[in-house]
Amino acid sequence: MIERALAVLAIVALAVSPAGADDKLKVPNLVGKSVEDAQDTANKSGFPRDLDKQRAGPDCKGTVTELGKVRCQSPAPGTLLGRYESITVFVNMPHEPKEWDYDDTAKLIGLTVAQAKKQLADDGFKGKIEVQESSMDGCKPGTLCDIQPRAFGEDASITFLARSNKKLEIKGPD
Repeated sequence: MIERALAVLAIVALAVSPAGADDKLKVPNLVGKSVEDAQDTANKSGFPRDLDKQRAGPDCKGTVTELGKVRCQSPAPGTLLGRYESITVFVNMPHEPKEWDYDDTAKLIGLTVAQAKKQLADDGFKGKIEVQESSMDGCKPGTLCDIQPRAFGEDASITFLARSNKKLEIKGPD
């Protein structure tokens, strides 16, 4: 009799208890929500962990453009996921200005001026570039010899010191 009562109690407990750690839950749609609302929605859907938040990059093909809103997520809405597994949200965040340091600019030395300009443009440089003739020893004609300053931001004015392909004539006093 006691065994039967315990068995019935166990069945009733299973029927009314919340989902276990191994149960799979449907991932809610978090796209378009603020980070706080997305976290609240995930928690209310049975996911107790904090969301993994990352900057939305070019791979995130969502249409939400408002800053601070979730543009896309992984896994996709409707996916079955364990309650303690991670959900990643990709959030529209303000643009962080690009900075170039000594190591970045050192990689440009030896390129042609056109190659260096293209590389900087491809990396997001929007500033002004002035090109001046260089007579530095060891610098091959047609290449970039130095950049001043060696560290700068994306809107800076910089100077390329380059060696031209022209032979320089140095005239002395007559």
